[in-house]
Amino acid sequence: MTQYWVLLAVTAVLFMGDVSADQCPSTSTTNFRFSVVSRRNITGNWRVLVDTERSMAVGEQGGLAFDVEQFTSRCNDTETIQLLSSASAESPIVPPPGYELVLGRSYYKIHNEGADWEVARQTCVREGAHLLITDNSFALEVLKLFYTQYKNLIEARGYTALHVGYFDPAKDGNFISIWGKPVSKDQWETGQPEKGSYCVAAIKSGRLYARKCHNIRSFICEIKIDL
Repeated sequence: MTQYWVLLAVTAVLFMGDVSADQCPSTSTTNFRFSVVSRRNITGNWRVLVDTERSMAVGEQGGLAFDVEQFTSRCNDTETIQLLSSASAESPIVPPPGYELVLGRSYYKIHNEGADWEVARQTCVREGAHLLITDNSFALEVLKLFYTQYKNLIEARGYTALHVGYFDPAKDGNFISIWGKPVSKDQWETGQPEKGSYCVAAIKSGRLYARKCHNIRSFICEIKIDL
């Protein structure tokens, strides 16, 4: 009679951040249950069920990614099946102080102390963020939201626009985002971009203006969440 043996090799690994050999891992814990069950149906095919349960704090972001591999080997009348499964989870984003989570999509912070365009860009980068890019309806709503909330502070220096993540690095009239994507013509205000200006500011409506890079303006930094 043919015999069937099932060997389950299950590896559950939670990657909660980069930990070097000389560092102790965080003492925080996450409730996590992991099980793999295999069954052979009446057609002779093996089916694998992966069941997981993870408890997360309210507001915590992130999910689990699973890889399951099946290895089958046969020797005479014995069939051995090995299931290798791994689970990985990224640590939740912990933004610097002052950032607000908007609709669970991204973290934003407005800097009303003001800076020139390049200092604004560098400030966002130091915080693990980037200057706001207004190339979609959600970003435009964020711009309007913060402008309305901080209108008096934004306009205190006599400006009605904020630095955003567009500029003309070659100073040849070809404006791009900080990611290198060309600015769409329909994003500009009528008569823009202005010659001789190489950094971009946005008014409350989201319309773009080419302005001098040394102007001191408020700006918004964004930390994206991967969905």
